[in-house]
Amino acid sequence: MWSIIGMISLVDLFLALWLLDPNHMEEFRINEKNPVVIELVKLTGDMSLFICCKVLGTILAIFFGKKIFNYSEKWGLTVTGGVLAFQLWLLYYLMYGG
Repeated sequence: MWSIIGMISLVDLFLALWLLDPNHMEEFRINEKNPVVIELVKLTGDMSLFICCKVLGTILAIFFGKKIFNYSEKWGLTVTGGVLAFQLWLLYYLMYGG
């Protein structure tokens, strides 16, 4: 489960870097649906802060999911299953446009 979460996050990051151009903020605001990403890009003028936050957030989600699983398999599977369900929905949204 953790590897699937990481791979979907990697696909999301790749698509953002490939398809979004922060040099054209009006178009960027139209194409990017996440307001947090828009604010991170506005802060730096490029994708650097977004990339750092995305990678760090993914690592932390996987790390804490694993820690919870080590403490209690039931809760670990519940929490990680929820994150996985969201990531699978995100992958569907990215591939088929919602």
